[in-house]
Amino acid sequence: KERSNMREEREAFFVDGVLVGVARITRKPNHIENGNIGFAIRPTERGKRYATVFINLIHRKCMCMGVENPTACIDARNERSIKAFMRAGWRMTGRSYRWNPDPDPRVAIEMCPYPKD
Repeated sequence: KERSNMREEREAFFVDGVLVGVARITRKPNHIENGNIGFAIRPTERGKRYATVFINLIHRKCMCMGVENPTACIDARNERSIKAFMRAGWRMTGRSYRWNPDPDPRVAIEMCPYPKD
């Protein structure tokens, strides 16, 4: 879908006909990191290492869309998601963002894939 100069796509991830998760890719043309991804895995499907596979599939989809430098912003308290991105070959960029105002302030850390040789 088009919003100003942003394009958003959604993907679903199925295993044996069961919906495992959904993803969102937001393309931001003319930005250094020209796309951002986010995803969710169904609670009943967590802990099965699907997240790592899903992250790799989302990254491939980004490349097909022309998103060369995707990033993901993850709640710093979401250790499982951070570990899944790291298993998929992503790293922390060192940037973080405050979100969710008081009384429950949160910090999201940014991650990006390691460059391919």
